[in-house]
Amino acid sequence: MKNIIIILSLLLLSFFLISCEKEKTLYEWDTSSGDDFSSEWKEIGDKNKHAQYIGEVKRKYIIFGDYILEGIGSMIWSEGDKYVGEFKDNKPNGQGTYTWSDGSKYVGEFNVGLFHGQGTIYNADGSKFVGEYKDGKKWDGREYDKKGRKSFIWIRGKKP
Repeated sequence: MKNIIIILSLLLLSFFLISCEKEKTLYEWDTSSGDDFSSEWKEIGDKNKHAQYIGEVKRKYIIFGDYILEGIGSMIWSEGDKYVGEFKDNKPNGQGTYTWSDGSKYVGEFNVGLFHGQGTIYNADGSKFVGEYKDGKKWDGREYDKKGRKSFIWIRGKKP
């Protein structure tokens, strides 16, 4: 009985320490000092100056906790780039689509904010790369020109 009370108390306490919210609109504020770049997510901001996030979040602590981008959401940067997909620990992680302001886009897997896994980049000029990415770089796959003809093969991050 004593163990059950302890377990229930821990579960209730963890509810107050960690909070998940379904949908929030947040803005990224630069809190860097010196060489250390960091940012904080706040409910106020200007989408013309700050990156804007709309989606699922969690908080470390309900009362004073920082927001952590966690789950499904979308982020739009002031220069026009956009990401829609999964987030973990404030970074794209899992399946998603990153679209640049020029119309180029990447559709595929992300890991800690980088292209990682299977994906395709569709360039604004009509060319594309289909294959595997590793740590943000093309790894194994094929490039196609705007007419759909194979132009390059990538093997282990290099064009042979």
